[in-house]
Amino acid sequence: MPSLTFEIPGVPVAKGRARSTKSGHHYTPAKTRAYEECVALYAMTAMKRAKPLTCPIDLDVWFELPIPKSWSKLNHNLAAENVLQHVTRPDVDNLLKSIKDGCNGVLWHDDSQVWRVRACKTYGRIPRTTVIVSWSDEP
Repeated sequence: MPSLTFEIPGVPVAKGRARSTKSGHHYTPAKTRAYEECVALYAMTAMKRAKPLTCPIDLDVWFELPIPKSWSKLNHNLAAENVLQHVTRPDVDNLLKSIKDGCNGVLWHDDSQVWRVRACKTYGRIPRTTVIVSWSDEP
């Protein structure tokens, strides 16, 4: 099964809730939009200018979020070794939405092609997101 792996450096950003103006115009918050553009850039680089995939997609995403600076050295080490789980905000599904929306039109035509997802969020000394996309060449 072919696959593609790429990494997005920096703190992962969860998909922000759409906002509305008084006139009824809906928009995506700037922080979310900027992160999705960053995701698209790293995805484009990984695709090496290939056309978006049209087949079913199997998606694995690993979010490494910063360890709180206020934690003790012991807790820092436990978090870095994945003994302490990241069970606070942001929600893993909102983090995943930013990745899926950022890859629309770049890795795949639409994120509805993603048929299986495995995602986790952990603490890491170096915040980043690792994305692994797998697909089958069979029709």
